[in-house]
Amino acid sequence: MFADIDEKTTFAKRQWLSIKEGKPVLFQILDDKPEKFIVHTIHTSDGWYLKVPHRDDSVLMREDWFNKQYPRSAKYQVNVLEVTPYIVNPASGFEASAFQTVVVERDPINGDDLRGFKRLPLNRVKILESGVTLFGQLNTNIAGMLAENPGLDFKTVVFLGQASGSHKKKVTSVYPRTDIAPQDISECERFELTISDFSDEEISSLLKGVTAKEIFAARRSTEVEEDNAGGFDFSSSLPGLL
Repeated sequence: MFADIDEKTTFAKRQWLSIKEGKPVLFQILDDKPEKFIVHTIHTSDGWYLKVPHRDDSVLMREDWFNKQYPRSAKYQVNVLEVTPYIVNPASGFEASAFQTVVVERDPINGDDLRGFKRLPLNRVKILESGVTLFGQLNTNIAGMLAENPGLDFKTVVFLGQASGSHKKKVTSVYPRTDIAPQDISECERFELTISDFSDEEISSLLKGVTAKEIFAARRSTEVEEDNAGGFDFSSSLPGLL
């Protein structure tokens, strides 16, 4: 073979478990322990609450004013299997939660009658990310169940997550639903648990009003330039190439 080229690996796009007011969710934990991250949360000019991992080598993060305005906090991530009952129409791709909510009777995409569709567990791997309060509740729930049943594997327990309020007034609670049969998680593929890092230069730009979208767009542009480094770009000199 002229050139030994590795096969291109594709990665599934990470999905997040969303717990919103009026939309309770059911899930099973897939990991033995969550990943813990120490972050500074920055409210960007385009409305994001961006979690920036703390770096000991950061000059900016050693500044008193920065830590006062953007104090450190702990964030946790864990892979979960969402098992909320859903109605799914494979003909259109439409999905709707059917757990403690008004069931949609007609598909808004193609008009199919959904009243005969079964409510089935979504069975989709997602990432649950939250802070000390929610994961402290999980600690309490798991400790209580293990005290009653020391041999229990908490990954076989279905948890209910629900919320009231929104934004800073949002209160999320979780507790076990031992009355709901768990799903088999042996074949579930987990996501990598990570939070994107940011340089001091990027953080300074965010604090000056540059949007998070602009930061990520600049990153993508840099990646393309690095991919092209060392090659020849004929697009500006050959006719017919744009």
